[in-house]
Amino acid sequence: MMNREEVKVGQKVYFGRPNGEKTLGTVIKVNRAKCKIRQEEERGMYRTRSVGTVWTVPFSLMWPSDERPDYIT
Repeated sequence: MMNREEVKVGQKVYFGRPNGEKTLGTVIKVNRAKCKIRQEEERGMYRTRSVGTVWTVPFSLMWPSDERPDYIT
């Protein structure tokens, strides 16, 4: 989990739900409650999302890429 003060544009982060799929992305915009993140790897098994898709993600569902939690597979 990250705080707004920790997030910078251009930073690599993992995003996703704690019990779901995690995806690598790059922060492209920081808003008050959420960030815009550009997806850097394919995501999804049945409905795949291609690289370059932009997601709006709350800070509570993001982790710095160098602090990858143990349960991310």
